[in-house]
Amino acid sequence: MSDFEYQMKNRGPSPASTSRASITLDRYTRVILTVLTVFCGVIAVELWERQPTALPAAEAQVPDTALQRKQLIEEARHTNDLLERIATRLEKGTIKVRMQAGADREKGERGP
Repeated sequence: MSDFEYQMKNRGPSPASTSRASITLDRYTRVILTVLTVFCGVIAVELWERQPTALPAAEAQVPDTALQRKQLIEEARHTNDLLERIATRLEKGTIKVRMQAGADREKGERGP
């Protein structure tokens, strides 16, 4: 009796076709599960190898406020020296100012 005749008579698949299908499905499932397990194992090993053994200590840099103040004072002194030279020049001598036509003047814009 063929599978078709058995199905028509008993209204369901034959026991032989059911056992073959379940064995094939079972074998396929086992292969897929094995492949997935291997991939999970590979991922776990890669993550384990990348993980540092011990976390490095935090090395925060504490700002040296005294050094920062010295630098600020030094820059302020330098700026004061430059301003003093400019003031001396303005007080003692005549300054010649020359105006040149710039890009703004050529466009017809008014300057200060």
